[in-house]
Amino acid sequence: MEDKLNSKSYVAAILQAVTVGFSFLAIKIALNSADALYILAHRFSIAIIAGLVVYILGYGGEKLSIQDFKNIIPYGLIYPISMFFFQTVGMKYVSSS
Repeated sequence: MEDKLNSKSYVAAILQAVTVGFSFLAIKIALNSADALYILAHRFSIAIIAGLVVYILGYGGEKLSIQDFKNIIPYGLIYPISMFFFQTVGMKYVSSS
C-alpha cells in the first residue's frame, strides 16, 4: 500500500515539474506576440474557468470550514498571483534556456 502511495507522489511531482517547465517555454514564446500583463490576464481567466469546471462537476476535495478557508485564502491568493506575475515579467527579460 505504501509503495503505491509513494509511486503516486513521484508521478505527481514529475507531472508538476514538467508542467512548470513547459509553462516557462510557453510564456517565452507568447511574449513574442503579446504584452506580459495581457498574457497574465489570460492565464488567470483560464485558471478560473478550469476551477469552475472542477467545482461544477463536483470533483472538489474535502469540505472546508469557514476558519479553514480564512486560514488558506491568503496563501491561495498570494502564491499564484506572485508566481504568475514574476514568471511572466521575469521571462520578458531572461532567456528560457
